[in-house]
Amino acid sequence: MASPKLALTILATLMVAATASQAQESQMPAEIAARLSELGRVIDPPKTAALYATLQEREPYQGVRIERDIRYGAADRNLLDVFMPETASSGRPVLMFVHGGAFVRGNKRMPGTPFYDNIMLWAVKNGFVGVNMTYRLAPQSTWPAGAEDIASAVKWVSDEIASRGGDPARIYLMGHSAGAIHVASYVSHPEFYKVKDGGLKGAIMASGIYDLTAKPLTSDERAYFRFLTLCRAIVAAGFAEDGCTPIGGNRRAGPTRFREAI
Repeated sequence: MASPKLALTILATLMVAATASQAQESQMPAEIAARLSELGRVIDPPKTAALYATLQEREPYQGVRIERDIRYGAADRNLLDVFMPETASSGRPVLMFVHGGAFVRGNKRMPGTPFYDNIMLWAVKNGFVGVNMTYRLAPQSTWPAGAEDIASAVKWVSDEIASRGGDPARIYLMGHSAGAIHVASYVSHPEFYKVKDGGLKGAIMASGIYDLTAKPLTSDERAYFRFLTLCRAIVAAGFAEDGCTPIGGNRRAGPTRFREAI
C-alpha cells in the first residue's frame, strides 16, 4: 500500500496536470478578455452573451443528430430536445439541462443565438447524450411547477433515452440560475419523484439561490414563490406563529425556516 505522503504527491501531480490541461483547452481569446475588461464588474448577460456567441457553432451542426420539441408532459411548455451523435451509439451518460430566466421567462433555445444548444453540443462531444428541457413559468405556474416538470422530464428520459443511445442509470441533471433552484427543489423533495430514488446519478447547480430568507424577494421571485409571500404576510399579521402549510401538509416552523419549505 502506498504511503500517505506518496499518495498525496500522486494526487497533487494529477491535479496540476489536470489544471494545465484545462487551461490549455479553455484559453480565453485575448480580444474577448479585453472586451470583458471594458464591460467592468457588472452583470450584463446580453452583452456578455454577445461576446461569447462568436465562439459557438451555428447550425447545421456537424456529427450531431437532434430531435426537437419532444413532449414530456401535458403543458404547452413541457418540451425537450435530445442531442445525440450522428453515428449510433449506446450506453452514454445523459446530461439534462434546465435553463434559467428568473422564473418568468427563458427557453431551452433562444432564437438568433447559439444558446442553449451550445451546452448540448458540449455534451455530445464529451461522450454524453444531451437533453435540453423547458418548463412552465410564473405567474401562471407557481411553486412547485418547476420541480414537478423536472420530475416528468426525468421520467421521460428514464423511459425513453436508451433507444436514443443514453444510459438511464447515469442521468446528470444540471440547472442554471432559476433552473438551478428548480433542480434543488426537485432533488430535495422526494415527494415529486416519479422514478425510484429520483432517477439521478448526480446534480449540478450553477448560480442559484438556495436561502430565500437571505434578502428581500424580487418581484419575479414573489411571482413564483407566491405561497412564501402569503406565509410571510400571515406570520407578520400575527395570524400564525409558526408559519403555514404551503403544500402536501408539509408544515414549516416560521419565516426563518422557509428555506426548508422549498
